[in-house]
Amino acid sequence: MKSKVKKVGEYVKNRLKEPSRLKAQPFKQKLALESKGDFEMSYAGWGPDYQDMQLMILSMYTLKEKIKTNQKVAP
Repeated sequence: MKSKVKKVGEYVKNRLKEPSRLKAQPFKQKLALESKGDFEMSYAGWGPDYQDMQLMILSMYTLKEKIKTNQKVAP
């Protein structure tokens, strides 16, 4: 079974009009290449990692408010 990352990569590659050299990178390598500017295109995605979507959204807004008001955020 293909990972979602590979499926997205194949979809993008198929949608581009010109031949492409898309290459999946481990996350650390991706960050290193981005920081050097050594890329033509970069993609990153995120998906929820909580079973309860409302709890996840609430925790994001709570964190945002703590950062805004300069409160200490637990690791």
